[in-house]
Amino acid sequence: MIFSYIKIILRTFFKNKISTFINLLGFSAGIVTAFLIFVYVSFELSYDDYHDDIDLKYRVNTHLELDGELKSVTVTPNILGPRLLEEVPGVENYVRIVKSLNTTVTVVVEDEKYKEAEYYAADSTLFEIFSIDLVYGQKDGCLSKPEDAIISVSKAIQYYGSAQVLGKNFSNSDGRNYTIKGVYKDIPENSHVRPEIIVSSTSTRMVKDLIWENMNYFTYLKFRQDADIEAIRLKLADMLDKEGPDWMKAMKTGFTFIPIRDIHLNGTTEFEPSPPGDKNQILGMIIIAIFILVIACVNYINLATSRSLERAREVGLRKMMGGQRKQLVMQFLIESFITTFISLLFATVILTLAEPYFVQISGKNISVFDFFTLKNILNVGLAWLLISILSGLYPSFVLTSYLPSNVLKGSFKKSKGGILARKSLVVFQFVLSTCLIIGTFIIYKQVKYISEKKLGFDKEHVLAINMTVVPDQSVLSSFKKNLLQHNNVKQVSFCSAYPSRNAGGQIINAEGMAEEEKMLMWEWRSEEDILDAYGVKLISGRSFSRDRENTEETEYIINETAMNLIGWDKESAIGKRITMGERKGICIGVVQDFHFNSLKNEVEPMTFVIDNNFRNNVIIRFGDGDISSTLAYIEEEWEKNVPDAAFDYHFIDESFDALYKNEYKTGQLFLGFSLLTIIIAGLGLFGLSTYETQVRTKEIGIRKALGSSSLQIFRLLVNSFTILVFIGFIISIPIVLYALDYWLQSFAYKTSIGVMEFVYAGVITLVIVIISVGFQAIKAAFNNPVDSLRYE
Repeated sequence: MIFSYIKIILRTFFKNKISTFINLLGFSAGIVTAFLIFVYVSFELSYDDYHDDIDLKYRVNTHLELDGELKSVTVTPNILGPRLLEEVPGVENYVRIVKSLNTTVTVVVEDEKYKEAEYYAADSTLFEIFSIDLVYGQKDGCLSKPEDAIISVSKAIQYYGSAQVLGKNFSNSDGRNYTIKGVYKDIPENSHVRPEIIVSSTSTRMVKDLIWENMNYFTYLKFRQDADIEAIRLKLADMLDKEGPDWMKAMKTGFTFIPIRDIHLNGTTEFEPSPPGDKNQILGMIIIAIFILVIACVNYINLATSRSLERAREVGLRKMMGGQRKQLVMQFLIESFITTFISLLFATVILTLAEPYFVQISGKNISVFDFFTLKNILNVGLAWLLISILSGLYPSFVLTSYLPSNVLKGSFKKSKGGILARKSLVVFQFVLSTCLIIGTFIIYKQVKYISEKKLGFDKEHVLAINMTVVPDQSVLSSFKKNLLQHNNVKQVSFCSAYPSRNAGGQIINAEGMAEEEKMLMWEWRSEEDILDAYGVKLISGRSFSRDRENTEETEYIINETAMNLIGWDKESAIGKRITMGERKGICIGVVQDFHFNSLKNEVEPMTFVIDNNFRNNVIIRFGDGDISSTLAYIEEEWEKNVPDAAFDYHFIDESFDALYKNEYKTGQLFLGFSLLTIIIAGLGLFGLSTYETQVRTKEIGIRKALGSSSLQIFRLLVNSFTILVFIGFIISIPIVLYALDYWLQSFAYKTSIGVMEFVYAGVITLVIVIISVGFQAIKAAFNNPVDSLRYE
């Protein structure tokens, strides 16, 4: 019996080649999209799952209050881990690691210099918290001595040409020498920290001066099985209240424990060692995957019911010959199973072709075929069964419900319930499609808005060189002088930070604030001509003096936000006193607010201060001349003056644009998904228009015989679908307004949701209707009325 069903189904496929092709294309596109989304979402949700005892491992985050808002940061005091292990029984172990954020480290191997961004220092307890597998070397005693280091397999091969490098030496930009004590397997990409080199913490300040103020380190804890985490948090709060410095208490500083597996999607914490994920994006992609699969199912249903005229005769004849309804239902369900299975095979081929583009758009170096595990294959099989049943159930029951007598009379085609169901499905398809179309417009509008918004400084033609080795002041002066001799170099200055790459901050108290009141302010340690290099506008006071011999106290230039938070205005701010850390001075100027972080955040308080320490960035503004020759000249001078450091440069405009990499990626994904839903929805509309034209063949013939023009017939058919799409468009408006308003809340500076985006979406959906329905409408409109009236 099964083979008889399959034979009939295959004959049906070959008889209706166009509808079969459309069905296969729709399902294949839906399956490919859903599987790619499944791969991406699974990867994002799997971050840090490779660690042993992952449920017992946490990172400590610091939260403090800034101008009434709670700010969460990843860095913690170096005293925190040791004190918890010593005084809290529920803590089994800890590790502190540190990474130079927003900068690289120069690694020198046999006189060759390398730029290394993933360079960490860690305690010897690293292996107790992180599941790092050593390929060579022993964990016992590793990283316990100041000269100890471990390295990943890929970096060992890059630096030395082999993974067997135990005992090999290298030095860093600070001139420290290290000996490799271990080589470990590359850290999986789905890890929130992916160190390539790890050196011993005993060579850093991490293990010296255990104080609350030394707050530059990531602290990870492993709790015991019976640990009361909330009680430990309260114990830590009590410890801070008794021992912590006054500024911490003034800023209501506290600590929270976040599970390691939740770190990647906790994107609100500052100073993450790697770019975090986005929970909202993950949720949105899951919803889109469901939408596309549902649209593909609706597409199948519409195409199946569009052939109901010919299938009804088949059903009627089989019933007259004694066929039972359950046999017919089984046949149509098997047809659905075979269609989706063939689509599944086609989807596998498409996945092979689409994988490189998926890797490029997603930014993840993952293979989709790595997810073809037994568990995932079973999940795909289950999804296949579910989709087949959902797609085939409605057509099978509808088509098998016809009575032979009604089939002969043709009255089955007038079922109001069936017509309403099909029209409802079209409305549903276009609600989803319109939401994605409008969403794509708004996402691209927001990305364009943040990329074109005036930032308050001139980001064009500005180069930043990261100095992993900071030479003497005399060398820097010579380097600067030589650079300015090039006719395309306009400004050169030194600074501890630049827009998109922020530096550290300091706690301040200023004139007019209560003595116990404190505020956190970003501190940019700079040179006298830094404002010219950035192109920042001074709105009050003066810039730094180039002749500083007569300057007796520290001078500060603050931004408008800092001025407003302190409570000054631009006239009274000049000459007011500021205490930053241990350093006291006066405000000599106020600059216009400029955006030095992502536009997701509002401008924060910051200050420029003249300081020769930690000015590890060279800021170079150049003209409109040839960039390549200018870069070559800069690199040549760099090699002459700073031979111990790798030439690590960034264009500030490119670095700033990189802050919105996730938004660009979201826009690309939405564009692709929108095109797919448009295609699949258009195919469904084509199927329903085919059915509608068949049902109304007699009506069309009568209308033409009574004098209706071909244009009138065309409008008659197209208008019936235009109304459905318009209803879907109206329903989609509140849905998309709510969803996009929620997404835009993540930006401090956001575009508006205008009327034109809805107009564009409406025009696109109307074009889809005309293209999808137009072929059948034109065909029916130009048919000979004699043929139409002879139809029945």
